[in-house]
Amino acid sequence: MEELQKHAENLQILIQKAAEKTIPKRKTSNRLKSWWNDHISEQRKILSREKNRWKKSRIKKNHKQYQQTRNYYFNEIKIIKSNCWNQFLEKTGEKNIFKAFTYTK
Repeated sequence: MEELQKHAENLQILIQKAAEKTIPKRKTSNRLKSWWNDHISEQRKILSREKNRWKKSRIKKNHKQYQQTRNYYFNEIKIIKSNCWNQFLEKTGEKNIFKAFTYTK
């Protein structure tokens, strides 16, 4: 039994090493979403939960709750993006307004 346990542990170590070598690490981007925050992350989790609850039961009440959560989530993103864009424009000033214009394309 002990020998089987040792083989299992060795196999686990080998799999972990192979995964570390072959699976690419998550790379950070210089173009991160500056508007993303913890509130949006939490709302996304809630949205996912509500969607799963509705898909599991297919009850009209759960579907309505999912729709409300989804609408709230996307409205929050819209508001936060708008605020972030306005702050960016305020910081940019008149000199770099054309740079800001290129971001809209």
